Amino acid sequence: MTASIHSEKRFQFNRQLWNRFVEIAQPYFYPVMPGSTRTFLGLLAMTLISVVAFTFCLTVGLTLAGQVIFPEFFSELAAQLVERINHLMGSPAPVVAIATLLINSFIIFCFRNPLKERWKQWSFLACLLFLSFAVNGMNVAISYVFRFLENALNQKEEAVFWQFLWIYAGIIILAVPVVITYRYIRLKLALYWR
Repeated sequence: MTASIHSEKRFQFNRQLWNRFVEIAQPYFYPVMPGSTRTFLGLLAMTLISVVAFTFCLTVGLTLAGQVIFPEFFSELAAQLVERINHLMGSPAPVVAIATLLINSFIIFCFRNPLKERWKQWSFLACLLFLSFAVNGMNVAISYVFRFLENALNQKEEAVFWQFLWIYAGIIILAVPVVITYRYIRLKLALYWR
């Protein structure tokens, strides 16, 4: 009496699921009117793109500021990061990111009346998306730091080991409030949704 995998209901991302998502989520974020679903989905996409552009600008800004404040650290230990940021600064990416933020700000201004009573929901959603990127970025940074710690231990470089241990401690000190804020905003958004 073993059930085969094919006889069980499998998850499918289909039109029915999509329609249920829109039916549940749209009234919370945008008024339901004829033709408003496309506007709602466009605003969702715009929010995601805005958060990506903001995260890009913040990452570039913090890296450049860190390079000015701690030049020795960034030249010795984060040389690849600085190289990538400098490469990005020579590309059209910063202009595209800033233009995206300006255009999306104008779009929000144009839709200010329908969003008037729902600004808090959109703010929480944008913060949640940003904090999700921040948490993932810190996880990536921690993996790099662990790699450097392991290499320092294998090569018996005590000074490098302690340097990266302090960097790890700094990331953890920064990560704790970010993760707590992420959880708080996620639960607060869920509470408002009810």
